[in-house]
Amino acid sequence: MVEKLPYDIERDLQPVALVADGLHAARRFTFLENDSVKELIEYARKNPGKLSNASSSNGSPGHVSGELFKHMTGTQIVHVPYKGGAPAIADLIAGNVQLMFESTNSMAAHVKAGRVHGLAVSGARRSAAFPELRPSPRPACRV
Repeated sequence: MVEKLPYDIERDLQPVALVADGLHAARRFTFLENDSVKELIEYARKNPGKLSNASSSNGSPGHVSGELFKHMTGTQIVHVPYKGGAPAIADLIAGNVQLMFESTNSMAAHVKAGRVHGLAVSGARRSAAFPELRPSPRPACRV
């Protein structure tokens, strides 16, 4: 998020404690045939800049997760920051944005009610809130 830092994060900083370990779920879209992460990546690569990723704010875990996803997959997805999670989720439900990486706590009720659909969870293990969703093959980014 900051282009030039006066220090090297990996060399100069040492973690003291894990503050939080949260899972994020991507949402599914009506234009994907098989509703898979692989298909999402293929679509995003073929249609750069046509997908929008909502987050609760700049620098939020959902924003960082979305940026990491784009970096790891070589895709161009437009980040749309909101002033909080509630308006971002409302626009996701309304279909104004197509994707959101958000905590399972924030999304569980909406997924269970069918307002949005889970696609996958980040992390090496399944989420208790979404046992039917497959975990990512790589460990989650810890915040």
